[in-house]
Amino acid sequence: MRMYENTVLKDTHGTNPSAGIDLEPNNAGERLSNVILRNVTTKRNASAGFLLFLSNLTEDSEPVSIRFENCLSRSDFNGILIRRLGRADSVRGIIEFVNTRVENPVHRPLRIDDKHVQSAGIFFEDCVFQAGRSTPFSFGGGEHWGGIEFADSVVEDWKERLFLAPGEYNEVSGSLAIRTPYPDSVLDDELRQTLSDAGLDVRAEEADLARPPIVDFEGFPILKEMQRKLRPVSSAKLDEETETLRIRNSQIYALYADEGEDVELKMEMGMNRPWEMEILSPSGEEIEYLAGDRRAERTVRFAAEETGVYFVGFGSPYSGNTLTITTKNRLSLLPHVFNRRDVHKRSYVSGRGRFYFLVPEGVDEAYVRMTGWGDRTVAGTLYDADGEVVEQKEDIGHHSQDAFVVKRDYVSDAEIWSISIDEAGGTIEFFDPIPPIVSFHSDALLYLKPETSD
Repeated sequence: MRMYENTVLKDTHGTNPSAGIDLEPNNAGERLSNVILRNVTTKRNASAGFLLFLSNLTEDSEPVSIRFENCLSRSDFNGILIRRLGRADSVRGIIEFVNTRVENPVHRPLRIDDKHVQSAGIFFEDCVFQAGRSTPFSFGGGEHWGGIEFADSVVEDWKERLFLAPGEYNEVSGSLAIRTPYPDSVLDDELRQTLSDAGLDVRAEEADLARPPIVDFEGFPILKEMQRKLRPVSSAKLDEETETLRIRNSQIYALYADEGEDVELKMEMGMNRPWEMEILSPSGEEIEYLAGDRRAERTVRFAAEETGVYFVGFGSPYSGNTLTITTKNRLSLLPHVFNRRDVHKRSYVSGRGRFYFLVPEGVDEAYVRMTGWGDRTVAGTLYDADGEVVEQKEDIGHHSQDAFVVKRDYVSDAEIWSISIDEAGGTIEFFDPIPPIVSFHSDALLYLKPETSD
């Protein structure tokens, strides 16, 4: 027996699979037998909390026996992700989830990519699946799909939609309750008939469920700390409008405003993809919530009722939309907040432009990495505090490990440097000790005020 218990697995991102725990045998001779995970918690992992990737096991392998008991996935990208059980010769056995919860996933609580009816059975008992931004369940791929059973399990979905996309499901059995404010939207005629024929009893139950936050203070406690510490580098307000770079996937912006200051945000969503946006005051009150499923332009105006940091959260995590904001207010992007749990871990910059960032006092050397996206290459330029070119790079590929080097001889003061994307289509990653905060005008930059400062 292999027992794992009372463990927290969090903030895994970067190299795939970027999961809290990944059960992935390397060859058909390896075994996953008598494996028990009990009281295991995963948080903020970039692909999934619990990942099973079983492509290397076959029907000739020792049957798997894997049991998850009293486990919790919280604020992971996917809660439970199971892959590569879609062949007739896939490994046999059983995979059990008992009294396991998925809370506030970014994408989905449960995703099973392929599942042949003869491969290892998957059993869920007394489980709770809270929905994320996408359809709660995803069952896809493979022929003769089935071999899944639910017992006394619940889906909690805050949004009006089907809980599962229609498909060909041969054996999905047991009982499943869908708790939602919109019980009439859980099933359409096609999906109801398909699941009834497969053997699954789905009950829609009306429930008053709140929309999960985009700015997730519970999942990302660092946000509260940043909201408390962030201050503008300049007390001067901008004389003219500044436009952010066009960035794809989920994002969080921090806007600093003084009490009584007029705030105006002109926002453009550039793709025909679902998106959501919320704006929160320094005390956490919701000022605005907007949502759509296609290209759109929206303008939000309000007078700041308190001095401090207002968060602008943009949710579009999977095949995401793009966002551009035009404003005169002091607005900075927190580019690493979603790195740990969003698609491909870094926000994709699809426009040309310049990021301003702070090099803290005492720092003589730091690094900024730019990478291409897919088969696209990108070019960039690093500028010092005087706006002089320090370094230029071209043809930067997707897997590039080469970084721009911030190097200073005079380190007694903090300085604002900048880096530009000269050919669009890549990502930027800032490494310690550079704070994970950037702006699109030098006077709009926010910084983390030290606790000891007056």
